[in-house]
Formats: sequence, C-alpha cells, structure tokens
Amino acid sequence: MGNQIFHFLSIITDTAKIVVKRKWKQDTCRNGAWLRKFHGKIPLEMDVVIQKTNAPTKKNLSWHSWKQEKTMEWLLNKFHFTFDNMLIIQNPYGMVPLSSMLVFETDETCMVEYIVRGKTEERSFTYRTKTFSRQHMIPVLGLYAAGRNVVDVTLYSEKMKRMGHRSLIIVTNTLPNRLQNIVCPDQKMRGRKHELMMVTGGIKGYTYAFDRDGEVRWYLARLPRQYGIYLLDHGRFMYPERKINSPTYINPHSNVMYEMDFMGRVYEVFHVSGGIHHCLTPRPGTESEWGREVLAAASSLRSRMEDAIICYDTARGKILEKWDLGQLFPQKYLKRKDWAHLNALSCCDKDHVLISLRNLHTIAKLDLAANEILWVAAPQDMYEGTELESKMLKPEGENFHYFFQQHAVKILHMDQKKERMSVLIFDNHCITKRKSRYYDGKPKSYGCMYQIDERKKKIRTVFAIPCELSPTRSNVYFDSNRESVFTMAGSADSSELYDCAYISEWNPQNGELLSKYVVKEGFFRAFPIDPMEYLTEGKRRMPLDLHKGKLRPPVRSESMGAVEWKLIRSKEIHISVIDDLILVQAQDHKIEKVFLVGQDMVWEKDFTNTHQVSEVFAKMIYDVAIPVDGLPAGKYQINIQYEGEYFTTNRWFIC
Repeated sequence: MGNQIFHFLSIITDTAKIVVKRKWKQDTCRNGAWLRKFHGKIPLEMDVVIQKTNAPTKKNLSWHSWKQEKTMEWLLNKFHFTFDNMLIIQNPYGMVPLSSMLVFETDETCMVEYIVRGKTEERSFTYRTKTFSRQHMIPVLGLYAAGRNVVDVTLYSEKMKRMGHRSLIIVTNTLPNRLQNIVCPDQKMRGRKHELMMVTGGIKGYTYAFDRDGEVRWYLARLPRQYGIYLLDHGRFMYPERKINSPTYINPHSNVMYEMDFMGRVYEVFHVSGGIHHCLTPRPGTESEWGREVLAAASSLRSRMEDAIICYDTARGKILEKWDLGQLFPQKYLKRKDWAHLNALSCCDKDHVLISLRNLHTIAKLDLAANEILWVAAPQDMYEGTELESKMLKPEGENFHYFFQQHAVKILHMDQKKERMSVLIFDNHCITKRKSRYYDGKPKSYGCMYQIDERKKKIRTVFAIPCELSPTRSNVYFDSNRESVFTMAGSADSSELYDCAYISEWNPQNGELLSKYVVKEGFFRAFPIDPMEYLTEGKRRMPLDLHKGKLRPPVRSESMGAVEWKLIRSKEIHISVIDDLILVQAQDHKIEKVFLVGQDMVWEKDFTNTHQVSEVFAKMIYDVAIPVDGLPAGKYQINIQYEGEYFTTNRWFIC
C-alpha cells in the first residue's frame, strides 16, 4: 500500500475507520525504520543535557524503543487496521531482524494464537497471548531468514470459541554474511520440540539461536561485548555495550548496559562506573517494581583486575557494594595483574555465591554479608601451607577429576538442610597460568558435575565427560527433562586466524553422543531456549530518565592555562555525543585525558590510572565516555591529550 494512502488518511479524523475498510484490500508490511517517519506524531520529547553540538549524535535506545512502540499504537488508533488487513512491522525495534509485530484491532475482545510454520511440525513455533483485548500488538519470533514465512493466526473469544483464522506471508531478508551457514549439524538433536540453541559472545560473535537443522531463527543485529548477553527473567536480558568501555590493565570493561527483551525492545540504559566483565546474575530476593539488584564481575583496579564483585541496584542505577577478592585470598597470588580472572557467579541465596577463578583453578563459596570465604575447591597443592588450607574441600573417590582454568560454575541443585549441592563446571583443562602436580596433561576439555557436601567439606565427581579441547570460554548445560548434558566448547580449534566451536549432547550415564553441531565462529556460552517463553506482551512505561547510574565525572583542572593546543589531524580519533556523554574513540590507552574547555574554566577526565600490559588488547578500538551532567551551563570545546601531546578537536557542545 502506497504512502499516499497514509497521507490521505492523516487529514481525515472521524471517518478514518470507514475509509480504511473501503480502501484496504491487503496487509501493510513495513519495517522499523519506516516507523520513525511518524515519531513526530508523539508529542513527548525527552529532556537532554547537551542542547547543541557539532559532533555526530547517537540516539538513546530506551527512548527510541518507547517511541517505536507508541508510534505503532498511534497508527493503530489512527487507521484502525483489521484482522483481515493488518499492519505488519518487521524488525520493529531495529535489533531483531527475524521478528515482526502484528498490529490490528477486532470488533470483540479476543485472544490471539499464531503458529510460525517450520519446515517440519517439530520446527514450528506456537504462541498464544495471555490476555484478551480488542487492540492487538502481537510479537512474532522464530522466522526463517531469506524466505516466505507462513504464519497461521487464529482468534478465540473469551469462551475459547474460534472467531477467525487466516494465514500470513512474512518475507524476510538474508542473514549477514558471517551468519550464513555458521552452524553445521553433524548429528541432529532429537525430541526438542519448540526449542532453539542460543549462542552468545565470542571475539566478534553474534548472539543468535538456531534450530535442530542448524538454521538461524533469531539473532541480534547489534554485537555485545565478547561475553555475550546475560539472561534475567520475565523474558529480558542485560546487554553490555561493545563500543563504550573503561580502560583497564588488560581487557577493557563495558560500562554501559541495556535491559532488553527478545524483540529487541530496550527498557533501561544503565551506566556502571568502572564497568563489568564476564558475568552478571540477578541477586535472589531483591526484585521490586522498579528493578532489582544484580551481582556482576568487576575489577579492584588496585594494580589488579578481574578480581572484584559488585552489587548494582537497577532501580536506582547505583553500585551498592563492592567486594575485593584480593583481601580474601593468599597475598602470594596477587603479584600479577590478572591473578584471579573471575569468570562466573552462581547465587545460592541473597548473601551466598559460588565463584569461578580461572587463574587459580578454583571455585569458592563466599558469604557476602560476612565478606569471607566458606570453602574452596581446587587442586590440593593450590592452598597447601596457606590460611585457606583448612577451608579446602577434600576429594572423595578414587577417580576424582581435577579441573584446571575452568569456566561457568553453576549450581544445578541445592539442599540447604543437608548442606549439599550439585554444581556444573566446564573444565577447560589447561594449565598455562599456574602449574599443579595434579595435572594429567590430557589434551581434552570436560563437562563436569560435582556433588559437594558442605558439612563434611567433601567433593565428589559425578561425571566428567571429555570433549574437544577448548582453552578458554565455554560452558556446560544439563537438561533435567532428558537427563542429557551439553558441552559447549566455545573456543575449540582456536588460533589467530581460525576460531570455531562444538556443541555436543551426551548421555552422562554411558557417555553416548546424542547430537553434535560444528559452529564456525567461537562463542562465550550457549544454552537451549524456547523463544516463545521469552515473549513479553505488556506495554512498557515511558522512560523516566535518559539512563540510570553515573560514570566517574570530570574534575576542574587548575593547570591548563599555558597549554598550546595543536589541531588534531589523526584519523584515528572520532568524537560523538549520546545523552549526557561525550564519546572519544581511539585505540586502547592512547587517549590519556579529555578536556572540556569552557569560557572561564577547564574540566578534565584522566584515563592514566591504568596502563596496558597485553599486546592483544592494546590493539582494541573503543569509546571512552565523559559525562557532562553537572557542568555549569555554557559552551565547551572538546580537547584531548593523545599520546603525550595536547590537541584541539574542533568539536564543541552547549549544555
């Protein structure tokens, strides 16, 4: 349907519904980019800190998602799309290309059910709305790429009587080149109706989900940091920004996060001072109407990194508490920057958490309230003669399997009365960081389950399933319904030029291989999901803030009056603006200071509190962020200290 019909209808108010019924003879299919043409119809605008700038400006993703949703509502109220003549918006929020929103109204209150037809019935997806309504905005997931997807839609009355049925055709674009044929089934999964395998993270990895044939049925167009997304609940996840980071001694940390759903709708933007890495998990018993507490891996940055835990309150955007692991472990281990390499958190309850420290071959249970270690599990020679020797779990059984440089500790089952738990660990089984006499030298990685008796301080191997050697990343997934185990070897066959992975399903009783997939790009972790369980229908409320949380602000500079500023000519430097942040993009640690030069004073943000010790991460290019909320009103020139020299950038802003 041509845009001229929308122009024609926009000047008609009372008779719009009549005109639509006469004129429309087919569905109207558009995409999320087309929706932005109507944003001006939504009267509310957000308050901005930076009023004017000559630097490129990026959009606030939370506000953009809300405007997209309100625009669909406006179009529905204005033009009264019907069940027979729907408005179909593909990729409505610009994040999930294999998604659509069905927008229409019905004369009577009803429930909507749809089936996305798969190539077989087992690969079809069925969704039914949880409420009855007259106005409908129905999210659709599970579409095939580069094809004509058949979606069967059925209406039911409040008495569950069938009111209407029709089939839609939704045509989708091809996958990005890197996702085409990315999964090669070697032995296909069986009996997993309505399930996809989610893959996330990796060096340059997309987040996507594929079916039993290896076909991608969902993916995020935007790449997160290499640790991927972090699942929350209620169909949402936390997405760490890839391009905005805080420099550290090795791997920079993401200090901007988005709370999103599987349609790509962004609910909140969070700023986290110092940034996070590797893992984030909800803290039990802390959820409220406006948010919850989450625990995340952070860094002490006291000449050390990846050795701290923070508690972040998403309701207020505030770091409530920080635990420095360097205060709990033997001081002899703190001599290197990345002495611990915290890479996983698994909560027992609000105040007790299991952690995985890769570079110490250690998992440990912490009491956060008391700030103490309750027990550690590691090769026996790790803590002999130290203050933690008495807290070591004793291996039980003749064939105990020791783990080395492990990832992804996860509590599978816990009996608090008996003080017992079962945990999963991916044993990367490498020993490049610290030597141990218990290492057997086998060139394999393992998917492991252990049973821990906390009262007796004993640990027993339930199983250790060998798989392809995966030196880093990776995880284990246990399917309690089928009692099968997945080894997600996310960095197998890894080198500078080649990086692939293997997803294998096993019978833990006899070691039989049940299914196997070769993934052409490595990942951080993978897990099965039913995408229909993650769909959310409720309307989101208008964002109250540009973001929650604050980054470390610039401070007033007292000694810049005599500096002679050169004109920057390097093409490596890019400056942009988002919300109340000035973003300066360059290679890692080359930006030493950023100066905001006002009429009467100069403000500076210093990034020289750390230095890079790894050649690999020294090549990374990303944005450092300078918040300007709180600066006196006025015009500011953006200047920088870059590799020891002072430059003016010819970029300015007014706040």
